[in-house]
Amino acid sequence: MRGSAGNLVEWYDVYTYTVFSSYFASQFFGDVKNSQMNSMAVFATTFVMRPIGSWFFGRWADRHGRKSALTFSVLMMAAASFVIAILPTHATIGFAAVIALVICRLVQGFATGGEYGTSATYTSEAATRDRRGFLSSFQYVTLVGGEVLATLVLLIMQQVMSEQDIKAWGWRIPFLIGGLGAVVVFWLRRSMDESLPQESVDKQSGSMGELLTKYWSPLLLVFLLTLGGTMCFYAFSVSGPAMIKTAYKSSPETATNINLLTLIVLLILQPIGGLISDKIGRKPLLVWFGAGALVWTYFFVT
Repeated sequence: MRGSAGNLVEWYDVYTYTVFSSYFASQFFGDVKNSQMNSMAVFATTFVMRPIGSWFFGRWADRHGRKSALTFSVLMMAAASFVIAILPTHATIGFAAVIALVICRLVQGFATGGEYGTSATYTSEAATRDRRGFLSSFQYVTLVGGEVLATLVLLIMQQVMSEQDIKAWGWRIPFLIGGLGAVVVFWLRRSMDESLPQESVDKQSGSMGELLTKYWSPLLLVFLLTLGGTMCFYAFSVSGPAMIKTAYKSSPETATNINLLTLIVLLILQPIGGLISDKIGRKPLLVWFGAGALVWTYFFVT
């Protein structure tokens, strides 16, 4: 639970940005036509730092243990969320607001990269052999769960606040919630068990050169497998909700309800897929996903 809880909070913070970007975009980029596009460009900077964060925290986790890396990453995410929650807007400090927002997103991307890889390793190492697929699936349950929580917060706010109030100051609330949630996880992780054997913690971890020269084949395989899944996931979880919001622009609550229901279905499917992989193996499920995603994406975009 403690290994996955941080992943839930960190992905909540990641998706809070996309869920609420249409409300705060003009606050940072001015009331201009391209403010929403600019806010998505800032969101993209998160992905610049994620591989760097994965590399840094991966080495940290091998040298100092998973617990230490996970605790450090969630602390960074909490700090960045709190800063965004109180960040002055363009009307107050001008372009410096955009610079500060970008820095916060870079920090969050760095922390997310470290959180995801390390927590996936922790969950896999702590899982029993016959339930590894099921237990590891909660890595994506918490990932999707973060977006579910962000969407649920938006739905509640739409019920109790006007759209003008959410745009003016209400968008800060979900970032504050994310910061507080990360602090709670930080406290929980202080007492979590270490999954890496103590005799392995102090050993020298591998280098990037060793990875690229000795293990380039499995690295390439994992990269290609992850590439397809990641492209599909973000097309469905980020672009999809944005398309629904555009289609129901005159009824934002309807769009939020549709997105929330879709995400809940996606969340439920994750442990089901994990259980199936424990029964029939990982390869058949990956092949089925690849073929199914190829067909479904065509209907999705058309």
